[in-house]
Amino acid sequence: MTLAEVLRGVRHVLLDFDGPVCALYGGSSDTEVATKLRNLLSGGPLNIPAPIAHTSDPLEVLRYAAVRSYRELSLIEAEFVAQEVHASTTATPTQRAREAITALASSGRTITIVSNNSSDAVIAYLSRIGLAHIVDGVVGRVPRHPELMKPRPDLLQAAIEQRSANAKECVMIGDSASDIAAARAAGTLAIAFVNRPAKTKQLKQEQPDVMIESMGEIELVSQLPIA
Repeated sequence: MTLAEVLRGVRHVLLDFDGPVCALYGGSSDTEVATKLRNLLSGGPLNIPAPIAHTSDPLEVLRYAAVRSYRELSLIEAEFVAQEVHASTTATPTQRAREAITALASSGRTITIVSNNSSDAVIAYLSRIGLAHIVDGVVGRVPRHPELMKPRPDLLQAAIEQRSANAKECVMIGDSASDIAAARAAGTLAIAFVNRPAKTKQLKQEQPDVMIESMGEIELVSQLPIA
């Protein structure tokens, strides 16, 4: 399928946040956030599995906290949200993302941000750059339930329900394999945004409907009318 064919019948766009919209840690460090979260785990570094001890992904630390205890999960979730909101103040916009979002909205399509990041961070960023009034909704991770994050379809299903839509009228745009896997599980179309060449093989394995290398492609094609 071509991008034009994918978007032709789509009335609702489900858009990942960190990647297609901005680089959340573009002005800060996800490694530092992961370290701060790790330091909140009880028992010290010897009580943490090696993959968690060395990960630069705060989401992995959050997932690990969930299997430890509800107390630690709650503690780390609260700190994580605070760190994400802080990161949103220096997040760097993805090239042509604003134009793509504006073009999609102008075409009559709805836009819902669907993210494993917190809704607080997404809303803070959208408000900061003046896009909050264009985006129709935000579905972030469910507090203290990291098991519901993508690649599970739960967040996408919540977004589809929020728009009172049918999955076949929706497309997910994301830059990770988990985005495409979630789209497949939810029954929506899927556009893989290859913002780094190293992701090409992994994204292709998830069999998206189409792959793009720039959000500018969305900007151009979304100007076509909805079929």
